[in-house]
Amino acid sequence: MKNNRLKQNWNDGKAAYGMWCSLGSPAIAEMAAQMDLDWILLDGEHGVGSYEDCFALLQATSTSPAASIVRVPANDYVPIKRVLDMGAEGIIVPMVNTAEEAKSVAEMCSYPPSGTRGMGPHRAARYSFDFPDYFARANDQIAVVVQIETPEAVDNAEAIANVQGVDCIFIGPTDLCLTMGLFPNLRHPDFEAAIAKVLAAGRAANKAVGIYCMNAEEARARTEQGFQMVNIANDMTLMSGAVRSALKTARDTS
Repeated sequence: MKNNRLKQNWNDGKAAYGMWCSLGSPAIAEMAAQMDLDWILLDGEHGVGSYEDCFALLQATSTSPAASIVRVPANDYVPIKRVLDMGAEGIIVPMVNTAEEAKSVAEMCSYPPSGTRGMGPHRAARYSFDFPDYFARANDQIAVVVQIETPEAVDNAEAIANVQGVDCIFIGPTDLCLTMGLFPNLRHPDFEAAIAKVLAAGRAANKAVGIYCMNAEEARARTEQGFQMVNIANDMTLMSGAVRSALKTARDTS
């Protein structure tokens, strides 16, 4: 089992930059794997794709030193264990609101005695060729990330961050803004105050804190603020933005 570059960055006190893959395209994921990213997120919540697609996406990113992270659709044992057994090197779980829910996530990602993960890491252990090494290292190498997306989660951020086995608390800004009743004003002072509260909770617990960023400029600003897991791009917005820009240029000069 390779070293998890995302967790290594956190252990070294460095920010980790990633790319969000929402379109379910193995070709795009494979292209992203050629870049010098720290992590690649395969989106199983809002993104396109099935378990079979996830399997192909993990195959596409497997040659990259970047950590392959999968966002599962819900806080549920079945999708978590399935994507881990497929070879995901980390899990992001949406809408985690309490320390109890965070504890359940951490346990589902870890083999006994520290967790409840069942045995069957077929592709993850290279179809049994790496089984002893995988079993020995998986609990330490898997990145466990829980999303903070509601006012309840913000209020419980300190308790969530202190859960053993949780490596990172990650802010989903759009849903947080929405559940706070402030959407689409992502610059509202109350929204920024909630973000600052979560960041402070994570840092006090010596845990990494992440946030979804709309572009590279925001990623840089959030990193300077103290966030250690930020995305610099999303495949869907990159493509749509590039097409819009190219079309505008072509029409304006014709």
